[in-house]
Amino acid sequence: MTMAPKQTTLLLAVAALAALAACASAGYTQSPPRRSPPRMAGPQVYGPPMTNSWLKMPANGRFRVMQVADVHFQNGANTTCQDILPEQLPCSDLNSTALLTALIKKEKPNLVVFTGDNIWYPNNVDIIKAQTELTKPLNDAGIPYMLTFGNHDCEAEDCRSKLIEADMQQPYSLTESGPKELHGKGTYAYTVMGADGKPTFALYIFDGGAYLSSKFPGSYDFIHPDQVQWYNETSMALEKMAGRKVPAVAFTHIPLPEYDSAFVCNLPADATNITIGTMADFGMKSKSGMGKVLANNCSFGSTLGVFHEGVYSANVNGGLFSAMAMRGDVKMFNVGHDHVNDFCTPFYGIQLCYGGGFGYHAYGKAGWPRRARTIDLYGNGTVHTYKTLDSWGAYAEIDHQSF
Repeated sequence: MTMAPKQTTLLLAVAALAALAACASAGYTQSPPRRSPPRMAGPQVYGPPMTNSWLKMPANGRFRVMQVADVHFQNGANTTCQDILPEQLPCSDLNSTALLTALIKKEKPNLVVFTGDNIWYPNNVDIIKAQTELTKPLNDAGIPYMLTFGNHDCEAEDCRSKLIEADMQQPYSLTESGPKELHGKGTYAYTVMGADGKPTFALYIFDGGAYLSSKFPGSYDFIHPDQVQWYNETSMALEKMAGRKVPAVAFTHIPLPEYDSAFVCNLPADATNITIGTMADFGMKSKSGMGKVLANNCSFGSTLGVFHEGVYSANVNGGLFSAMAMRGDVKMFNVGHDHVNDFCTPFYGIQLCYGGGFGYHAYGKAGWPRRARTIDLYGNGTVHTYKTLDSWGAYAEIDHQSF
């Protein structure tokens, strides 16, 4: 028997009221929780990452990325250096660009990624000029590069657009402003293509913002839910296009809160091989780490590198790490921000890594060399990484590891 429209409407209303009553009895005040949040407003579902003719797997099957973190380039020769030894004087921003030139020659990267705090905004005579001078060695050498921002490049949303638009005009820049509806400027993705025309790796770049002063005063910014949604949809679109999950590496400036959780979980009982900043800091984390290992069995492997300062992440969590862990495609996440941390530590299938401070105007530790992280992506999905130090012309490589 076909019901009349009014009867159907009445039955639906009764069902809705019953559902609300069930929710109220379960303690919900509005509606039951969802397995995943509804998609936020946007023009369309995001497609797969961009491609570019420069981003192709070489014949040797290795695509080399060099991460440059925290250069803090300011006013060139007029900018003094921080935390250096007396024998390193005189020293200025030009030491940073000289190091960049030297490592380009040594490492021969296929791509360079600047992970924020590329320039130093306060008292900068010309932020566009500073950014251009920093990237000049790459444009001169014909090396493609891309960048995103940190908390010191601009320190205000209004100049991020100017910086990113200026960089996009440079001849070897692959920087993109990203979807205009997303938080920040500089969230975008590329695919490294194989010789067979199929994607071999994806590169995800996130603008992690600067500071939160309204809803979350006193906190660094974080990867926002709309950016997490963008990652999910872009990753799924790439999987659909490729017919498989494509391995990926990701980059931003400010570490995710999970960096601290991972370090704590992976602290060994005898942590003498991990150099850290202060005994007080070490004692707190050592006890917490032991407790977590014993209670939750959360040890995921060993930490390789140094922990000279705390993990200065946001006070709130935007959910990017859990999204990546659920997707299972990102093998390595790379940040800067904490200049004298350079460790990699595994957490739920993802290596969480620091680049280590690169710039001489940025704070560091006297006698602890400035450094860059090299990330080799192989056609079989393997990642190999190490750090190269500015050791008075020797450029030593340390901490080789593969995953």
